[in-house]
Amino acid sequence: MKKFVRFRVLPLMLVLVISIVFVLFCYCSLNAEVDCQNRAELKLFVSSDKGYEYIQNLTTELEQQRVQIASLQSKLAGLIQVLPTEKTNFGAEMGVRNMVMAKVRSPAEILDGIPLSTEFALIPFTRFTAERLFLVDPGLGRRVMEKPIGYIRKDLTEILDYAVEQLNEDGSTPKFALTDFLEGLFRTLPGFGTHYELYFRNIRAHGSISKYVKVVITRPMSEPFLLQKHDTDVRGKLINIIVPLSGRMESFRRFMENFVKVCIKLDKYVYLTLVYFGSQEFAEIQKATAEISVTFQFDRIQVIQLHEKFSRSKGLQVGIQNWKGDDDVLLFMCDIDVIFNNDFLERCRLNTEPGQKVYYPIIFSMYNPKIVNAFQDEPVSKGSSELLISKETGFWRDFGYGMTCQYRQDFLAMKGFDELSSGWGMEDVYLYRKFVRSNITVVRASDPGIFHIWHEKYCDPNLSPDRYRGCIRSKALNEASHSQLGILAFKDEIDIHQALKKSGLID
Repeated sequence: MKKFVRFRVLPLMLVLVISIVFVLFCYCSLNAEVDCQNRAELKLFVSSDKGYEYIQNLTTELEQQRVQIASLQSKLAGLIQVLPTEKTNFGAEMGVRNMVMAKVRSPAEILDGIPLSTEFALIPFTRFTAERLFLVDPGLGRRVMEKPIGYIRKDLTEILDYAVEQLNEDGSTPKFALTDFLEGLFRTLPGFGTHYELYFRNIRAHGSISKYVKVVITRPMSEPFLLQKHDTDVRGKLINIIVPLSGRMESFRRFMENFVKVCIKLDKYVYLTLVYFGSQEFAEIQKATAEISVTFQFDRIQVIQLHEKFSRSKGLQVGIQNWKGDDDVLLFMCDIDVIFNNDFLERCRLNTEPGQKVYYPIIFSMYNPKIVNAFQDEPVSKGSSELLISKETGFWRDFGYGMTCQYRQDFLAMKGFDELSSGWGMEDVYLYRKFVRSNITVVRASDPGIFHIWHEKYCDPNLSPDRYRGCIRSKALNEASHSQLGILAFKDEIDIHQALKKSGLID
């Protein structure tokens, strides 16, 4: 029934509007018919029996038309309630806006506060000026203050233009302009819309009149609207996992243990491409993969050796180019220090479509287990089964773009990685930017099924200044939480306090 109403509501609304216009036209025509008579003819006509009958009929018809107009307006209001945010270009636009505003304002904390069950239920505002956003929760990969760009800039520009238009609506002078905007606040209330509070310089201020003009605006969300509904079958969709590697045998053994448990025993539709740089420990790599193939009768493992300095981008590029199966296989570009579960592999398939979507999961990065365990009663990071997502065990790596699922043809269409890129980082960012600037949808979301395991990080002093700073920054963020690092930094003060407490010098 709802589906029927959504598809038929607009035509019905148009029919009702046309009917109202027609009735009004008939009403005006009838009045015009009488007005066109000159006074003498009109007086003679009215005094006759025929004229009296005509007036009676006209009065009856007019009353019927009034009833019909009231009925049509009532039906129109009912249809507007079904689709309250549908844009209307007829006379009821202001009525629609008022109805929408009443719907949005009543449950949300817009003009009047509402009681909340807990302090965590409150949604904070983000403060902004014409050129700056002061972010409440920027994440690790963004600045605490930045320029509004993309969708946010477009949204704020539209809101400010609308505010200036409303300020100048009464025709008073001088006219407000965008340059009179000082600062504002905004927040999005789920299910209701975005709430803006804008402050302008009061250019019309005289004497004791307020120095500021405040404008409160909401951008309501529309009713839920179905865009798509279809079955999604990812069974049998093979994923080629590509892992560049050099040394790191302990990490390799941990990765392969997880690969056997998740990919071979559970998922089964996975291919592993290992690209190994150098010759040291290469024989051990070959032996381990051969044993797994024989033990589990799994032949979807390929090991490629490169006799050159390690380069993650080069390893991934070579692994992708050496694919021998179907031309457009789904790729998962991975690292040896990453552990994932079967749910992640399913999301890798669900969030990618050839030529349409690529998946860039935000992975959970574990802190140094030695520091984490020092603050815990029991160890929490012994193995993948004990990986916990909490603010004390790790963080969402929102500045990392290395782990990605995408189809091979999409990767090749973007010309792959920067061939000049080597060493740590940036090659992932360059590829990510290519997709962001293309027509392919980038699905960027936190994924609780994939973890980056902590390891000692070495920053090559031969890296360029930008890359070296990025490496050091990543190294610092990987160690521990803010509070844990703070306690370590003030360990001496804490020890002194405990000693004084123990000696009885303080209560």
